[in-house]
Amino acid sequence: MNLPADRLSSLPDDIINKILSYIETKDAIKTSILSSRWKNTWKSIPYLNFDTDDFDSLPKFTEYVTHVLSSRNNEIELSSVKLCFRGEISQAFVESIMNYAFSHNVQKMTIICSYVRKHIEFPLSLFISRSLKDLTLFECSISTTIKSSWDLPTLTTLHFGRVNFRNVIPFQDGESTSTEVSHAKADVEYGGLFSKCPNLKNITLTDCDIYVDDFTVFHSQLSNLSIKNGHSYSVVNVVAPHLKDLSVVKFKGDVKISAPKLSSLTYESEYYTELYSAYGFSSLEKVDFYISYPYDEDAPKIIHVLQQFGNVKYLTLGLEVVEVFIF
Repeated sequence: MNLPADRLSSLPDDIINKILSYIETKDAIKTSILSSRWKNTWKSIPYLNFDTDDFDSLPKFTEYVTHVLSSRNNEIELSSVKLCFRGEISQAFVESIMNYAFSHNVQKMTIICSYVRKHIEFPLSLFISRSLKDLTLFECSISTTIKSSWDLPTLTTLHFGRVNFRNVIPFQDGESTSTEVSHAKADVEYGGLFSKCPNLKNITLTDCDIYVDDFTVFHSQLSNLSIKNGHSYSVVNVVAPHLKDLSVVKFKGDVKISAPKLSSLTYESEYYTELYSAYGFSSLEKVDFYISYPYDEDAPKIIHVLQQFGNVKYLTLGLEVVEVFIF
């Protein structure tokens, strides 16, 4: 029979590994039955993606993950690790996976702890890596002490999802002054948390609630900051001398900006919340400004903010904002 050539198997290993990176590790391992060429391919994949939803029980999940890690080619470093946990997962087991990832120079890590009844706490001592560049934490609880910090010198991108902030320690790359400690699920207690993250450029806060008297997002090298959804009971201070892009979308809280080099601003909200700038907005080049339901009494405040966009080259206003001028 004249069968077509197996062009997929003839691809270079790095291309095959990239293809397999888009599926769960469990499915990637199943490719070992395709041919002798694929028998051990999965052992060299630099991408790991584990999800408890793929297993009938947690014991089967932990047994499977342990088998995968022990069978991998230990000489192959990791590019990306994604861990999705649901249920009564063991904290020690989670830590063992993280330690494995960091020992293999992982560059990107995503940890999702959804619907975990038992409190899982990630001590900052786990976050020591000379390779990690991208970190996402979703519904994770992190405990720190007043002097503790992440030792992640190569970290450039950080994403917090559904993480609550509950104490008065500034979110900054310097020392802290508070000794308060909270143990509520999905909370972050930070004290100079980023003092050992000198290359941090991008921070995203998604669905985060801030229960802090004085919450300050401060990092000397921060370039991009995005705050999406969530709310704050006090003013959020953004102090970033090199900040270029700021996005505040559907966030219920006032924001005070101290960013003299800010060039792009996106503001989208149902109702107007205060937007201040310590330096004005003279460096802005692009602004997208939307308010779904502006109150009549907020019209002077909105107009005052818009008057500060005099040097903007590209300005997009929602129809409801335009109506403020008309009525």
